[in-house]
Amino acid sequence: MHVRSLVFLSCLFGLGSAGVVEKRFTSDVSATGPVDPNAASDCSYWVNAIDSGDTCQSVADYFGLSVGDIVSWNPSLSSTDCMLNAGWSYCVEAAPVKTTTTTKKTTTTTTTTTTTTTTTTTKPITTTTTTTTTTTAAATTSAPYTPQQTGIISTCNKYHLVADGDTCDVIAAKYGITSSNIYAWNPATGASCSSLWLGYYVCVGVPGTTTTKATTTTKATTTTKTTTTTTATGPSPTQSGITPDCTTYYKAQSGDSCYSIVTEKYTYLSSAQFIWWNPAVGGSCTNLQVGYYYCVASKTVSPMPNTISTCKKYHLVASGDSCWTIQQEYAITAANFNKWNPYVGSSCSSLWLGYYVCIGV
Repeated sequence: MHVRSLVFLSCLFGLGSAGVVEKRFTSDVSATGPVDPNAASDCSYWVNAIDSGDTCQSVADYFGLSVGDIVSWNPSLSSTDCMLNAGWSYCVEAAPVKTTTTTKKTTTTTTTTTTTTTTTTTKPITTTTTTTTTTTAAATTSAPYTPQQTGIISTCNKYHLVADGDTCDVIAAKYGITSSNIYAWNPATGASCSSLWLGYYVCVGVPGTTTTKATTTTKATTTTKTTTTTTATGPSPTQSGITPDCTTYYKAQSGDSCYSIVTEKYTYLSSAQFIWWNPAVGGSCTNLQVGYYYCVASKTVSPMPNTISTCKKYHLVASGDSCWTIQQEYAITAANFNKWNPYVGSSCSSLWLGYYVCIGV
């Protein structure tokens, strides 16, 4: 029975039990919050809007599952210490795991023996001829591109493995498609491409797609940074495994969590990106240590220099952007934009492609 059927029955019987009140979880076929970076790629149903008091057991009971099911579809969780992140979405239904189909290699050997006897006046001569024929069947294999980001369009027939330095615009230009195609075929990347995961496959083609030759256009108001900066060793103490291209660090304070850091202090980040850069905190962020420094910006994901420290909302500069178009899109004044992003300059001469600018405090 599908999880969605179990949820319906749970609600039906819950209404019929006088005096029994059970929390009703918000669920859908799509995730609405941050998800486990390694969640089942073929997840077909999600529980959303997790509260701080929710537990793996309460979710499992509600959907008629075991805690083991929850952990298997959301590998960052631990079966011995299963802690949910508030605001996240977790997979509660996935299709059977795809397997690799292999045709066994076989070898057939046929031996033919022909004997010819010739009689003479001396002694018989026997000649033996042996012919060996070997036939080998070719081995065939088929396997999906893994790991993948969640929600990839089912008709995808071409994939790209995300590498260091990739953005949705860079990938779209490489394959002659549009950034809109990337978002439509890979909804988990987000409309601003803020959740493009390094080392994961994304869809870059579906049947009937029309591609165009990639061209590069540079507007006077958009500049690309061309200088190389060597970053000194970061501050200490830090936990092990921090991304080697980190450029900005944050010292964890009492009361901090991964979720509060990315939603209150560095809102251009996602929880998944923060955990990717700082893997020692754990998939559920249970090992965030007060007084330790953590990476909050890298050479590929970073705000413009000198951005106001109280910024709460960011925009990722894309090809074709100018200060004026950004101000119009978010209904902010030029004075505020220049105040929040002083490095860009009042003439917008230092607006860097691929960097975040502040659009709200």
